Amino acid sequence: MDTKQIVLEEVTKQQFEQFQHFWGKQMRLYEGDIYSRIHNPLMETDYVRLLFSLLDHPQADLLCVNNQGNWIKRHKEDLSSDEVHELAKIAAADRYKKNFLEIKFKRYPKWFKTGHIEFTEYHGRIIGYDLHIGNVLQNEFTINAKHSFTYNYGLWIPEDS
Repeated sequence: MDTKQIVLEEVTKQQFEQFQHFWGKQMRLYEGDIYSRIHNPLMETDYVRLLFSLLDHPQADLLCVNNQGNWIKRHKEDLSSDEVHELAKIAAADRYKKNFLEIKFKRYPKWFKTGHIEFTEYHGRIIGYDLHIGNVLQNEFTINAKHSFTYNYGLWIPEDS
């Protein structure tokens, strides 16, 4: 997975609130953080390929899959190939296809949340549509921002929205 392909373009809080509305989300917006529109998000049509690609990222730490309301959370180093295939089946079977699959990145230091990417299924594609990253991961992404940040919160919405 090449997260440098993901472009985070800083937007106003008002624009970000509209993006949240599109997805039925509502989160509190903070000073010191920035809010972005995701361009060129991670996209895949095959769950097995996606999961192996996510786990290939050097900062990947925890793969999370919702199994009928119960989250299965597995550290990258603890997963066998068979388990990845099983988690892919569970993700593919999710009936809601929103906030059902996440990859969390390593923490630096251990208490500092560095970020994660959440996925949705949209028009037959699995899309990394919701992304939160701490400034320690800013070099892993392409960021078009005027302001420095502690956290960058990004949402993807279709270009025609």
